[in-house]
Amino acid sequence: MNILVYVARHGETQLNAAHKFRGKNNVPLNSTGLKQAGVVRDKLSKVTFGQVISSDRERAIQTAEIICEGLDEGFDITPNLRAWDIGFLSGKEKSPENKDILEYYIKHPHIPIPNGESLSEFKARVRPQLYEAISTAERLGLPVLVIAHSSIIHELGDMFYEDHGAVLVEPGGIAVVYRAKDSLTAKAVFRVRKPEGSRSDTIS
Repeated sequence: MNILVYVARHGETQLNAAHKFRGKNNVPLNSTGLKQAGVVRDKLSKVTFGQVISSDRERAIQTAEIICEGLDEGFDITPNLRAWDIGFLSGKEKSPENKDILEYYIKHPHIPIPNGESLSEFKARVRPQLYEAISTAERLGLPVLVIAHSSIIHELGDMFYEDHGAVLVEPGGIAVVYRAKDSLTAKAVFRVRKPEGSRSDTIS
């Protein structure tokens, strides 16, 4: 398997633990999340990367800092890898009512969430960044590591399978993009999570 891009989901935060949407909230890792980032570091310690790039949110940067303790590379930071900005839902409980609200905006991707962005706007900033990572890996002949959020991994599933749940991972999990013969595909490889029926179950 010729892996081009590793996509690591940041470790757990208190909002993850409380089953609340993260969205735009710039929350740090909790103690479990810090340990999970260390496990990812150990998993990737033998991989030589051509580039490491992280979301600019604190939870992703902390994960990147810990992972890069075991690597020779530093890392780049970009706002393009931020989680989907779900506006007023950020920080709220994943109650059935709030999940239904989010599902409405998923089914109507061109409508912005109040105080946030539309799903279409999210896709328009994330997909070019992921395609650029793939292109960089092919150009350098070395894999790229992306450190981001669950909504980015949902988008990875949409890109390759038109199924946002296809490559889901838990906090501190890893999905990969790889070349199989003449085509690109993706899969979850560490801390794999099975979909629970709706995208709103795991938006980060």
